[in-house]
Amino acid sequence: MAQWKTVKIRDVAQVKGGKRLPLGCSVQDEPTSHPYVRVTDFHGGILDRTSVKYITEEIHQAVKRYTISSADVFISIAGTIGLVGVVPDDFSGANLTENAAKLCNLSPKIEGRFLMYYLQSDHGQGQIGAMTVGTSQPKLALFRIEEIEVPFPPK
Repeated sequence: MAQWKTVKIRDVAQVKGGKRLPLGCSVQDEPTSHPYVRVTDFHGGILDRTSVKYITEEIHQAVKRYTISSADVFISIAGTIGLVGVVPDDFSGANLTENAAKLCNLSPKIEGRFLMYYLQSDHGQGQIGAMTVGTSQPKLALFRIEEIEVPFPPK
């Protein structure tokens, strides 16, 4: 039986951060075509739709490079650290908060859901906790996420 090897996240995915809204801009309850996904919307590995906020087209134009797709894995990186999951297909293209990052452009050799489940596991959460810095406002830097080791199954 083939052995599982270990790879770093940087070997199988890119890590990119979300974006803070421009100064003076805010989210709204009124639905638009631009949901703004916040850490408070992350529950149990999925997006909780009950309190999703939205941004206007004008704000979206300022932050449009910071979106998440259903093929990506999200991870909270500030405040509540280590919430991991995926967004549903109909939220693909939603804007992502600066308090979260996405694992994107995944290698075809690894499944996003496998990566998500591993990062949600006790072992994955242990690595996330060990890489978190700060006491009053914990933070998980993007370059530290890239260093997280993930078991890599044989083909």
